[in-house]
Amino acid sequence: ADREVEALIRREIERDFPEDRVLGEEFGDSGGDAATGWVVDPIDGTQNFLRGIPQFVVSIAYRAKGESRVGVIHDPNAGETFWATIGGGAFRDGAPIRVSGAARLEDAVIGVGHSPRHAPEAYNRTITVLIEAGAQTRNYCCAAIQLAYVSDGRLDATWDPYLLDWDVAAGMLLVREAGG
Repeated sequence: ADREVEALIRREIERDFPEDRVLGEEFGDSGGDAATGWVVDPIDGTQNFLRGIPQFVVSIAYRAKGESRVGVIHDPNAGETFWATIGGGAFRDGAPIRVSGAARLEDAVIGVGHSPRHAPEAYNRTITVLIEAGAQTRNYCCAAIQLAYVSDGRLDATWDPYLLDWDVAAGMLLVREAGG
């Protein structure tokens, strides 16, 4: 499914922007200017998708000179689309969104993540510190949705010790443009 979705996205990009570079989770880098082009995660939260858990999204960003200029995260289960343009703000389904105002860990709900490719010690230490400080944690097993939720004030922060470019290219722009 991941490969089929990425192939579809690549075909659409190539149709309208045939010279643009595409960096995708499934098929890697199409070549071209490494600082300019599209960054695609066709299904972020693949394990959720495979298990019928409705926390997975499509994440696409466009970069120019190494900086995300446009970011879109679409949640097909909730029917929500989060998007941002550099200097243009962040939106959910056309409505402006903002990060939360939580300033203390005891008031915070923090998204967390972990990759089984890495030892659990850093994750366990961080979770322990957060819980001891009074924060609540959530792991949606989908980095992009957690970043979208931070941009919309649903989560106060998110942390994962191991993420890749396609996991965060759109979501980081959303958070910045939402005031985070």
